Amino acid sequence: MPCGDLHKLINRKKLNENEARFFVAEAILGLKAIHKANYIYRDLKPENLLLDFDGYLRFTDFGLAKKIDNLETLHYAACGTFGLSAPEIENGSGHNHLADYYNIGTLAFELITRKLPKFCPKERVFVEELNPSLTGFSLELRDFIKKLLQADPQTRLGAKRGFDELFEHPWIRSIDMTQLNRREVAPPVVFDPNLLEFEKLVSDISEIEQIDFDSFEKSTKIFNFSYYESASPSSLHEVPELELSGEFLKTKKEGELALTKTGSLKDSCTRISFDEEKENEELLSEDEDQCILPTKHIDIKAEVAKQNKIIKGFKKWSKNQKGSSINI
Repeated sequence: MPCGDLHKLINRKKLNENEARFFVAEAILGLKAIHKANYIYRDLKPENLLLDFDGYLRFTDFGLAKKIDNLETLHYAACGTFGLSAPEIENGSGHNHLADYYNIGTLAFELITRKLPKFCPKERVFVEELNPSLTGFSLELRDFIKKLLQADPQTRLGAKRGFDELFEHPWIRSIDMTQLNRREVAPPVVFDPNLLEFEKLVSDISEIEQIDFDSFEKSTKIFNFSYYESASPSSLHEVPELELSGEFLKTKKEGELALTKTGSLKDSCTRISFDEEKENEELLSEDEDQCILPTKHIDIKAEVAKQNKIIKGFKKWSKNQKGSSINI
């Protein structure tokens, strides 16, 4: 959505309590609807809350949502955003819908302070002494956050009577949730649609460009390759330099990792089972000092030509159709 998400908004603008309260209340209504449909969300954070043209919230990224039969049933999957997930998710003791209530607390904290809450390392207990950025805000807001960030889900705000407990809390009850649900409460942020820019979508088949094979980068070396974005810089430097040699990749040391053209990491001394076992034996014995992995050869140029032929045929067919464009 062109108006962005709450994370982008709080990076540009510091919200006051009234503005943050509006968005927290919107998130509560969204979670209530999700729970009513027998789902738990498990990843509530500013990045997953989009703003529409009118300034109201839209939930996105349901990749971690789970269909459930009962809100009280415990689940044990490790999921969510590290540092924001409820303690019962991170310690594997079992979680249910109350994990979403916990994230209402982390959302309120982040919208107000533009920081992530800090906890006692052992018990994961939220204490104000570790979060001085809350100083200066109302007692009602601080109480609301503290009650939602209880490490024990059974003592968490909402554990007894659900969302009604949140609606009745002094920090939230100043908003009429019935009117908010009808979009009758004015949002704190309004966007001017005349200032929004949209990227034109291609609808005319003649505008589809063919793939230019010559523009492909012809580098034969891959430096510091890793599938894991979380790898530390020091570990990245330890990945060996790989070189393409014909249809194979060779490593400089026996037993290191080799990368096939398909992009999958294999143990360089592990044989791959092909139809022709004899061919494998000949390839592996070619150089005893260097472990070589045979890979299936893919003629990229031929594949590109094949796709271009399909595009040309589609263009030719489209000229015989009525109208100047085709909706795809």
